[in-house]
Parts: sequence; structure tokens; C-alpha cells
Amino acid sequence: MFASFSGLLFSVSAKDRGLNFQFETEGRAPIRVPVGRKDNTVFVASDDSRLFALDMTRGTRKWSFTAGEPVRHQPRVVGDSVFVVPEGRGMYSLRTITGFQNWHQPQATEFLAATPDIVYASDRLDNLLLLDRKGGAVTAVLRYGQLPIRVHNERTDRLYLASKDGMVVCIREIARQQPIWHMYPERQPVRAGVSSDNPEADDDAAMDDQQ
Repeated sequence: MFASFSGLLFSVSAKDRGLNFQFETEGRAPIRVPVGRKDNTVFVASDDSRLFALDMTRGTRKWSFTAGEPVRHQPRVVGDSVFVVPEGRGMYSLRTITGFQNWHQPQATEFLAATPDIVYASDRLDNLLLLDRKGGAVTAVLRYGQLPIRVHNERTDRLYLASKDGMVVCIREIARQQPIWHMYPERQPVRAGVSSDNPEADDDAAMDDQQ
């Protein structure tokens, strides 16, 4: 599946290259950013300020959302929410199934990552915003202007920031030593079990777990 600047989205069979379906934005408004995806739904943003949710197999429209300004960032999907950032209008959280608005946060300019409780975003001053995932309210502001290069990570809950002189920083919540895999959880590394230097202590711990 791929889009074009001429406002067309194509779905082509990977085996025989046959056309499955073709979707056209209203007025052939250009599609400038990659599509988002959740299961069998793709999210297409166009220059006419619209976001379309399409059935991936048939190309039928499930719903559409009018953002008010062109969407120049790829729609990011985490769980049952899709995050949309139209130019100069902040960030919207929408329900993936219905397109209904969960919340709108006018200070946010970029989606960066999310945990079950927090959405991380940038603002116009390159501050890091911590947003309440349910209501979108700003719960904290971190001054990270010295790290302006930022990954839009919808795969895990990790934050990746970098400075212009090459320093890369990964940030996580203190209690979450292992990443939460939002996308492709089946691909996450298998953590090997390592026994301690005291086998008797391991046996006692196993007995406690059984009891």
C-alpha cells in the first residue's frame, strides 16, 4: 500500500502486483506523509485537513476526521488511539474504531511516545510535555531544548532524543526496566533466565512461588 502526491492511495498485491483498490482524497488533495496502521485499518492524512480511516483489504471508508489544518506528520497509533498533529493546531487523540475525539492538546506539536498512562510530546520551544493519556492534560514539562532531534516512537514506550553534536539519549520510566511493545509484540526479544550463584536460594524462591 502506498500513496501519491496526487491524492491517490493504491493497494497492490505483493504476489502478482494486481491492483486491490484505489482510494482518492476529496478534491485530489495531496498526501504528503506516510500512512498509519492498526490491524486492518490504515489512516491517511491529506492536505485538505482530513484524516481518513480505511479498511485495509477493501478500501472502504470507516470514518473521517476534519483537523482544521493540513496534517504534515504521520498519524501515530498506540493501542486504541491514533494521534494526529495538524499544522499549528496542537495534537488530537482519536479513537481508532470510531474516530471520536478523546482529547485535544493545543500545546503539543509532536507525538514522541506513550505508556499506558502518559503520552510524551514536544511543544514549540522543544520542551518535553508529559500528557495524561486519558484526558490530554499537561502533567509535567521537562526542559530538553538541548536535545531537539526526536524519534516518533509508536513501537515501544521508550523516548529517543539527540543533540545536534551527536549525543543520543534514551529515557524510560523508572519502574519500567523492560520496554512495552505497542507494535509487533511477538517480535520482542526473549529474555533469558539467568540463575544466581546460590542454587539453594533459587530453590527456596521457587518453593515460595508455588506456595
